[in-house]
Amino acid sequence: VTKSGTIQLHGTGYEFLRIDKLDARNFFAPRRPAYRQNQFGAGAGGPVFIPKLYDGRNRTFWFYNYEGLRIRQGQTAVSTVPLADYRSGDFSQLGRSIFDPASLAPNATGPGFVRTAFPEGRIPASRITPQGRVLIALWPTASTTARINNYVDTRSDATDSDQHTLRGDHSFSSKDTIFVRYIQTDLPTSFPVTFVIDAALFRVTPQNCAFGYTLVFGPT
Repeated sequence: VTKSGTIQLHGTGYEFLRIDKLDARNFFAPRRPAYRQNQFGAGAGGPVFIPKLYDGRNRTFWFYNYEGLRIRQGQTAVSTVPLADYRSGDFSQLGRSIFDPASLAPNATGPGFVRTAFPEGRIPASRITPQGRVLIALWPTASTTARINNYVDTRSDATDSDQHTLRGDHSFSSKDTIFVRYIQTDLPTSFPVTFVIDAALFRVTPQNCAFGYTLVFGPT
């Protein structure tokens, strides 16, 4: 439902604000995630009057409204990252063998292949390539000493919305009226991806158009 213009020019404006200072902390988050929400807009409507061309002050009306929405919301995700000993190649506490990929060879005494485990589950520093050191450095460090679920990632979602509404009404008589309405909303939305600097971004632009014709045949 949208408003229509009136015989006199009227307008309005509004703003709704919500902030994290008034919210409770997420149970799993070490601190209260940031949250900012601004919902604002303005609208105006009146008669269609073009000097020397058209005077529709009693028959033709226009209405326009803009509404904007800005939300910045912190999101908490629990993930698993390598601990310090894993990052240096020490898997001795893992409780299982770590095999040397370079040792893979055909089995001389039977079918299949054989391989050799690294002594005590430790990969020698000389076997860690420079590329591997660069890649492991890109992983964030653990927040706790647990082997799993040891990293809490708090990032910020961004939701922006801009909606435009335009409506026109015309009265042929008190019993015969029409209206046309067009709404367009621009919705670019981004959300953080764990371990990724850039957030995923989606953009959609829904549009809506409506036309109505009302004819009153009689009072009953």
